[in-house]
Amino acid sequence: MARKIPTSLHEWLTEGGTEAEWYHIQRTDRGLDCPAPPPWEPILMLDERAQPKFPVDALPKQLRDFAVGISREQQTPVDLAATTSLAIFSATLTQKIRIETRHGQSVPVNLFMANITQGSLAEENVIGEARSVFEQLELHSVEQWRPEIAKRQCLRRQDKNRLRRLERLGMDSTRSRDEALQLAIKLEQNPVPPLPRWIVDDTTPGRLDKHLVEQKGKLAAFYGEAAILDLFTGTQSKRRMAQRELFRRCHAGQKFLVEQRGGRRALVDDAQITCQMVVPEWSIEALQRHRSRRGRGVLDCFLFSMPKQAGPRNLKDRQTMSHEAIQGYGDLIVSGQRNKQSYRLKLSSEARHRFELFEEEVEEHRMRRPKEALFRSWLDRLPEQTLRIAAVLHSTALYQPNLEESPQMEETVSLETIEQAVKIARYFIPHAEAALAAMHCHWDDATDGARYLLDWFMSEKVKTFTRREAHQRSRA
Repeated sequence: MARKIPTSLHEWLTEGGTEAEWYHIQRTDRGLDCPAPPPWEPILMLDERAQPKFPVDALPKQLRDFAVGISREQQTPVDLAATTSLAIFSATLTQKIRIETRHGQSVPVNLFMANITQGSLAEENVIGEARSVFEQLELHSVEQWRPEIAKRQCLRRQDKNRLRRLERLGMDSTRSRDEALQLAIKLEQNPVPPLPRWIVDDTTPGRLDKHLVEQKGKLAAFYGEAAILDLFTGTQSKRRMAQRELFRRCHAGQKFLVEQRGGRRALVDDAQITCQMVVPEWSIEALQRHRSRRGRGVLDCFLFSMPKQAGPRNLKDRQTMSHEAIQGYGDLIVSGQRNKQSYRLKLSSEARHRFELFEEEVEEHRMRRPKEALFRSWLDRLPEQTLRIAAVLHSTALYQPNLEESPQMEETVSLETIEQAVKIARYFIPHAEAALAAMHCHWDDATDGARYLLDWFMSEKVKTFTRREAHQRSRA
């Protein structure tokens, strides 16, 4: 009896056959030229996607030796030390270095860096070691200025006592009244300067405004997960909207007015904040469960790094970082901070041509992502961020190992430097995409709501729900 030839793949599978057998029958019994099914690619879970490693060879020697040395000592990915040290060195260059863009304007070199970590003790040690030099410089500056500030405060108190005495005498004496007026003007025009403060942490917007006025627009913000709601989300509270606007202006190096007590207004010119955030990955992923907290924030201003530990740490292979690496990194940070000269960098003709090719490459990549509004916005800023990185790499020419007066620096950025900056910028692209995907905040199509509801079903084990409950749960 002739075997019944299946008429469809579905029928054959229903009868217990396999897909490969059906294709074989189509080719032999029917005599059809039906190709074999293409092999399936292995399924790759999203959490298993390997992110590229930081191109540590693109860093200058002082930063490279430190990043490699501390990573081997703590058994952590080199990405964390490399990106953190790069951001901290950029903090020493704020208000001193600018680099020209393609349109003849210039941008500052302050970086916004976000390291998404696994929250281990070793990672905390790396961050602490990278920040320690800058923190010690701040403490040293405070101790230097403390006697002078105390002297000026004492003289000011004496002038105030004298002013009160002259004001009492001024009711009966024209001379005393004139002296009181002159002294009042002197006190108003010569306030006591505050102690130096280069670093801020989780402060309120008002306090941050105050620090910017006192420090003449130059600060380094070392934040943790407490700042996520202020900078990484689109919540519409007045305080957080003010915080986001402040950081955007300081990232661009703009000037703005600050309202002070008593109706006074202070102008902060060329305000620049360098932001270095360390956020555990579970805090990032938790944002997707709060729809009202998902949004743009200032995410498009940040460079993201979320390295993964390749495997278990081999504590037997730990190598203590060399003294030369520690000394070289420390001298570089000190050299950048002690430099008082201002530079306006520009690209050489070869570097300009290479940078324009990279701009075209980024634009093509951007146009292929029509549904990812936030990631497109991030890519739009990437060429400017690349120039900032190039300026930071170029500024290592200020390095002075003997901590003497900083040497003169060439203001033309070479082709080699822009090549290294492009290599580093390419590293950040997949990391930013992964970070934004973890927050589920860059999709603007209909599937975004479906993803959110699916997370709700899985996290709270929802089995049944009404249309009203789904609507209320997914409202922004």
